[in-house]
Amino acid sequence: MFVHRDLKPENVLSGAGLNLPPEASANDVVEAGIPASVLADFGALSGMSARDLGSLVGTSERTISRKLAHDERLAPAESDRAYRLFEVVASAVRAFGDVEKALRWMKRTVPSLGGRRPIDLVRTEIGTRQILAALDRIEYGGIT
Repeated sequence: MFVHRDLKPENVLSGAGLNLPPEASANDVVEAGIPASVLADFGALSGMSARDLGSLVGTSERTISRKLAHDERLAPAESDRAYRLFEVVASAVRAFGDVEKALRWMKRTVPSLGGRRPIDLVRTEIGTRQILAALDRIEYGGIT
């Protein structure tokens, strides 16, 4: 388990049972595939449903359930999207100082993101960059 102050992508992974050795990089983990259980644990702790998580990482709820039942890993592309989600949520928690506030912000429309919800933009790399830029402005005193 992890707590919000440790909600950084690498701590999300180790806190959910992945226990990366110091020499392992996030890229190594993504290429090897994040265990489906890490995504499920993240969902349980963040209040995101398996359906929502599946949509965000580019797979179905049924596929996630199957991977959980068989103790399988996400595919590299799914793992990459999951890692981006972890990174965005960790940045939002840092910016807002509170998990609940961060998750609420992720689900509301944000004017500086073109009136879109951050949770909808995290599916793509460019959307993730836009979210992180908006969070930087919030964290460091800009207007968003």
